[in-house]
Amino acid sequence: PYTVSSPLYSSMEGTGKDDPLRQVEGFAKLSAKIGQLESVRSICQSMEIPIPGVVVVGEQSAGKSSVLENISGIKFPRAQNTCTRMPCVVQLITDHREGEDGYALVSMNPDFADAQRCKVDEVQTKITDLTEKLARGNSYISKTPINIRVVRNAGPQLSLIDLPGVTHNADKMSNIHDVTISLVEDYMKQDEMVILCVVPAMSDFGNAEVIKLARKHDPDGVRTLGVITKCDDAANVEASDILEKAMMSRPTDVRLSLGFHCVINHSQIALDKGQSREELRAKENELFEEHKRFKGLPSDRWGTARLTENIAAIQSERIDTCLPNIQEEVREKLGAMKKQLIDFPPQLESEPEQHRFFNAVLRKLQADFERRVRAEYISSQVCDKRLAVAPRVAEHVKTFRDELLKSNPEWLKKEMIDDVRSKVQDYAHGYTVCNLIGPAVFNGFIHRTFVEECMLVDAVSKLTTDIAELLKHVLCHLANTYATARHPVLANQIIELGEEAIQKKMCISQQYCAAVAEAQVVTSTTNGEYEVRLSTFRQGIALAMGQTAKQQRPQDL
Repeated sequence: PYTVSSPLYSSMEGTGKDDPLRQVEGFAKLSAKIGQLESVRSICQSMEIPIPGVVVVGEQSAGKSSVLENISGIKFPRAQNTCTRMPCVVQLITDHREGEDGYALVSMNPDFADAQRCKVDEVQTKITDLTEKLARGNSYISKTPINIRVVRNAGPQLSLIDLPGVTHNADKMSNIHDVTISLVEDYMKQDEMVILCVVPAMSDFGNAEVIKLARKHDPDGVRTLGVITKCDDAANVEASDILEKAMMSRPTDVRLSLGFHCVINHSQIALDKGQSREELRAKENELFEEHKRFKGLPSDRWGTARLTENIAAIQSERIDTCLPNIQEEVREKLGAMKKQLIDFPPQLESEPEQHRFFNAVLRKLQADFERRVRAEYISSQVCDKRLAVAPRVAEHVKTFRDELLKSNPEWLKKEMIDDVRSKVQDYAHGYTVCNLIGPAVFNGFIHRTFVEECMLVDAVSKLTTDIAELLKHVLCHLANTYATARHPVLANQIIELGEEAIQKKMCISQQYCAAVAEAQVVTSTTNGEYEVRLSTFRQGIALAMGQTAKQQRPQDL
């Protein structure tokens, strides 16, 4: 048997000596194997290589988080509206060099590169803070996982994934049931995952959605274990059939190949009183060993300690089954990376070489860009049409003109004439005769239309923005063409600096054009069409105003 002398556990005095798992034969060996895999989990995840883990699923308030707490010793959020709303990937790591209290890391990054050590008791607060920050609004249930690593000097080594409970409560999210089902299935369908189906003792197992989903994705049941929670509630019900359901003894009972395991949970009252894990395990022993309702339930089918042992054994078996595939994927990924390394161009070691290469890239890029600006660029590829600068700029300018003409109001429409009549009556009447309207009125209308309503400024802003985006697109293409093959970092730098320069020039152009547009409304023009339209507008207004005066004269008499 593996006891305190095992590498898994420290032989330090007073370190986890009361942990029942220390006495489980062979458990340390299983835990050590899982621990080795956990040490490379973040690396494999970064390479998109799936690693076996334990996914804990259940309907909302089924007791999932409580089961995880009892196994891991980590407290999870329990208050209203702070239950599991994001996947929590919990890695339990054993390091005999650590002190008695251990430490934890909490991060949104699986490699924990940005994480700082914290106390294990602080994990609950960090989960709550990240949940409130990231899971809100339309993302009340988020698929982005929170990564948690707990390192202690003794205990089980497992990877546990707590998922949001399947729920129909749509108060916070209209499609919450579909979202939670989809999230659960994303993890269940991975062959590497051990599925822990958590169901309350008093529920109807046959209608439990998580069991139906587990059968869908694990039809042979080789990786699904049922966990029956809140067994102490069922024990005190007179007509309870909890033993029959747990033993799958009747033809109508739900059957899982790996069977069911019975546990009890911390009640909220017990938590408020500070009930420890040891006290809960003592309560489990008393219930399952002495209560008549559970007479006949095998000892390996109840209790958190034995549940942890079963999970570790199942996960270890999944590792053995999946390891050949993992090794093959690692070999394929390494082969692909080696090929990429071989294909990389020679590195520029000396500073003179780097300068020569940099100057050569800039010369080529500048010459090519200038050809496109001068309309000297031609390509046989249809997709290269957007890379010709001069024709595309001409198209943008034509679109600018056409759209501006379309936006020009109909100056002689009844609505405009009525507007002019109203403005003359309110602001100009008494200074001029009705059929000799001064230029101030017309200048005011032009200023309102083109300046105050920002017609010219908005049109010019769109024109300069479209041209700037075109130039950025061409710059990106040229930088990738001349620099990426040998020096992708240089290409990114050229693109970044070039886009910054284009953005600055665009802002200057917009300011200049806005000033021109402002000046244009108070400046005389030699454009013949403008004079004709202005004269037509004045004549139309004068005619309309004169007719109004004639209609009013008999009444004045």
